Amino acid sequence: MSSDLNPYQSPSSALETDKNLSQSVQNQPANFKDPTVLTKIVLGLLVTGVILSLISWGSDFMEMRLLKMLQDGSDITENFQSQLENSDTRQGIIGKLSLLLFIVQAISILMWIYRANSNVRQLGVMNMEFSPGWSIGYYFIPLLNLWKPYQAMKEIYRCSQTVSHQPEKMGEGILALWWFLWISSNILGKLTWKASSSTQESSIEQLINTNILYQINALIDIPLSIALFLIVRKIYRMQMAH
Repeated sequence: MSSDLNPYQSPSSALETDKNLSQSVQNQPANFKDPTVLTKIVLGLLVTGVILSLISWGSDFMEMRLLKMLQDGSDITENFQSQLENSDTRQGIIGKLSLLLFIVQAISILMWIYRANSNVRQLGVMNMEFSPGWSIGYYFIPLLNLWKPYQAMKEIYRCSQTVSHQPEKMGEGILALWWFLWISSNILGKLTWKASSSTQESSIEQLINTNILYQINALIDIPLSIALFLIVRKIYRMQMAH
């Protein structure tokens, strides 16, 4: 598999494959801001997200096993009670880490999108539909956030490809996949939160159904992070190759 399509490289090696890219910023316009450090941060956070999603899925799977045992009428022994308590503690820690990572990822990715939009303008692109501000602002406007951020990212991708004069290898299908997974993750996240907020007095069956939603959400977040990893890296390389 070529390095241009391998999402499993470390963030550093993904960028260092083309060492001349970081040096090319010297030949960029004066207002072009080198995105290398910010890109490495975003790629690193996305890799961390994949790892945490795998851990979260594994933890949910173990919790499901305990719930199934309860559903089958297993005796609540001291050892079994200890497993339940450990599971609750583990799930709580993973939930807090996931929330913290989501906040840090969101801030970093929005900063990166703003920078990418601004930089492609400095490379000579004129009359873009989305300004740097609106390329991230639409994420916070109900209804419009269902398609406008996708259009803004697609514009950044197309304009970066135009100024780089590089042959298209990955295709824009990765953008559509990323957005489909993003919308799916958001919908599932809302359903999961609604289900988990009403589980204090729920039956075992309801707890199992909520657990299934958590597992599906974790599994969706893995390809979502990989797709965005590929998009960010590709746009970075195209802009730096100008």
